[in-house]
Amino acid sequence: MSITPIIPANWQSSLPRGNWVIQSQAFDQSIWTKTGCSVIPNAGVDINGLTTEDLITRTMAGPSFVQQAITKSASNITVTLSAYVHAGTLGNYFAMSMLGAAGGNSADVCFNLATGSISLAATPSGGFSNATATISATSQVGLYRCTLTATTDTNATLYLLFSSSSVSQAASGTGSANSTNIYLWGAQLEPGSVAGTYIATTFVADYGIWSGVNGLPVFPYLPGQAIALKKAPLFATKTKRAASGRERRTALWPYPLWQFELSYEVVRHRPANDELATLWEFFNAAQGQYGSWLLLDPSDNYDSGVQFATGDGVSRSFQLARTLNSAIEPVYAVYAPTILDNGAAAGSYAIGANGVVTFATAPAAGHALTWSGYFYYLCRFSQDDMTFQQIVNLLWAGDSLKITSLRP
Repeated sequence: MSITPIIPANWQSSLPRGNWVIQSQAFDQSIWTKTGCSVIPNAGVDINGLTTEDLITRTMAGPSFVQQAITKSASNITVTLSAYVHAGTLGNYFAMSMLGAAGGNSADVCFNLATGSISLAATPSGGFSNATATISATSQVGLYRCTLTATTDTNATLYLLFSSSSVSQAASGTGSANSTNIYLWGAQLEPGSVAGTYIATTFVADYGIWSGVNGLPVFPYLPGQAIALKKAPLFATKTKRAASGRERRTALWPYPLWQFELSYEVVRHRPANDELATLWEFFNAAQGQYGSWLLLDPSDNYDSGVQFATGDGVSRSFQLARTLNSAIEPVYAVYAPTILDNGAAAGSYAIGANGVVTFATAPAAGHALTWSGYFYYLCRFSQDDMTFQQIVNLLWAGDSLKITSLRP
């Protein structure tokens, strides 16, 4: 199934919208252009307590910044740039900028890391508009998450700049003294006007939880979907009853399948906003019950610190799982997982189809393997028809859409 992802509005869902930045924690990599600065990798402690922050040091009084070019649609779009930062040994100011086409098209902001405040208000220029900024303290003293939101110009390339400074100025400013520095970590660019959950990237950008994984699309979550959602676990049990009334029962499945039933209070069918066509497109692409795809349950999509296996020094592949109190069941598709080996960041691994994680080297015997992250339900439709009723002109409603989870 090839379906364009539908990303819900900010007010509708706070689930991760991805990270268009490449190498979001490795500013020493070549994807980041260095102008008038040097980068020492893994020099500071990040929000997770790991030594992965990079030290960015100004090497000249003129323009000094790390920069990455992002390819986007050639249109005005609202995006949010964010990063985690704390002051270095010299200079208390941190600037972020987004630049578009030449000739003063930008959005700029500067922060005072000594006071945790905005020193230069978010300012749009040229084809940029609606610039705002925030700075928020984290659980680590002196570490802030800084954000810059703006509507871009129509240039197809967006340049992201980060800079340290001894004075309050834009990232491309020239008024700073030399040798100022900052500890920088977790750069993120995402669509929308709010900074979402940070998603680490390496060699490719991440286009968000709604883009799906393993080549499978995500069922669209539309504004008109009713809050009331029917959901039930389903087991299969073989039962044989004797004449005496005694029974012999055999559990055929160790884990349940899940049954969902959705309803839609109102779905728009307008030329400029055709949600009904979106649903019918998805249903037709799946060919009713035939195709498999991913479902995000808005209230049940994340698990943390789940022990999915114990190392034995030999095995390298393990099935990821989620918990419901003491119950545990496999998950077959995950997004942005963090995997720990005995409480420390796991070594090299890959997550393949069906939620199986394979380590390059077998975890040591007795090591607890845990993971945290988002998960999907692997699903299909339980029906070969999708019925909607027109309630007024251009507005439709649907009483029941049934879905079942699958095993791969």
